[in-house]
Amino acid sequence: MFYPALTPVDFQESQHPIVRVDAIAKVSRNKVLPAEISGKQVFHYSIPNVQDIGTGKIEDGDTIDSDKWLITEEAVLISKLNPRKSTICLATPQENVTVTSTEFVVLSAGNSIDNRYLKYVLESEIVRQFLSSRTTSATRSHQRVTPHDITALGIPWPEASNRAKTVEKLDRELAEIDEFIADQQRLNLLLKEKLDTSIEHEMWNQNFDLVPLKYVSSILSVFAFKSSDFVEDDNQIPLLRGVNVGVSSLRWNDTVYLNKSKASLYHQFRLQIDDLILGLDRPVISNGVRVAKISEAETGSLLVQRAARIRVNSSITTSDWVHYALNSSRFREYLQPIFTGVSVPHISPDQLSNFKIPLPPLQNQLSTSRYFQNKLNTHEKNTLDITKTIFFAEIQKKLIINNSFRNQ
Repeated sequence: MFYPALTPVDFQESQHPIVRVDAIAKVSRNKVLPAEISGKQVFHYSIPNVQDIGTGKIEDGDTIDSDKWLITEEAVLISKLNPRKSTICLATPQENVTVTSTEFVVLSAGNSIDNRYLKYVLESEIVRQFLSSRTTSATRSHQRVTPHDITALGIPWPEASNRAKTVEKLDRELAEIDEFIADQQRLNLLLKEKLDTSIEHEMWNQNFDLVPLKYVSSILSVFAFKSSDFVEDDNQIPLLRGVNVGVSSLRWNDTVYLNKSKASLYHQFRLQIDDLILGLDRPVISNGVRVAKISEAETGSLLVQRAARIRVNSSITTSDWVHYALNSSRFREYLQPIFTGVSVPHISPDQLSNFKIPLPPLQNQLSTSRYFQNKLNTHEKNTLDITKTIFFAEIQKKLIINNSFRNQ
């Protein structure tokens, strides 16, 4: 029986044969259950990992609570979720058990050249727009295409030598842009290191008294609320978990309703302006410490689970000063022996409260914090310029890929 391909308009005039994806690539559905990877280190191609770093990363299997696809050979991963984001990568088996989200369709075209050719086709704007037009979900944040929309996709499939030439050409041209992007990222890192060194010197190398954090602030941590603590009610209260804390920023992605019988908990755990929030699990990530300051717009929010609230004594210190101290390399060095041998790095409220910060006179803290803020403003401007440069370089990559298949 003949099964027609779903062919984007821009591919229909191709001089090469149009074939369905599932005619040239095997679809892998080798499922792994959470119990099978519990207690193991796994290499995980999750959607956030691929979107953030373009590949997978090692994670603790105990933190994975849903079924995964097992990766046993090189494969192209393309996400069914939100195709407008074009979440695609080339996955390879690692020494650790290698898995991927079941939101990905796993495609193996048989050899590295054909896998890379397939990846480039699927990354094209032609495919991105076509799949985006076939989404079925009601909300923009959770649009999906069916696996059939991907496997039945009709794509140009020239002879092997032509596919190899296309891959070689794209590899060469995109590598040049990738090197330029890497140079820009290294420049940004160098500027950040220079800024950190300057702040480090002004804060830590002035022979100020060192005082445990618990002596200049109150530290509160909440580890669990029961589901019965929250019901549908008139008062919507944003929920802040430890995982919502990034580097100097917060992600508000949940809303809960507080049970009126728990009003005392709300008054105990609500957030106020200038509170500092530290994620207790994995507090240190690649670009800094997961600590953020509550702004006026975020006051009244509720703190729950795996986060610490630091409320400073304003007669002794300022939240800005403590924020700078927690973002310093000294704090990361303090955490290092605590994390040794721990599969999921975390810090307890007691360990946090014993961290010693420099404590000059309050007026000195205020003037130095203003000096730091000026430096940060300049750094943010430089970072924005670099980010724009990288953004346009990424657009150039997409144009090169798209033109390679539009003109075939």
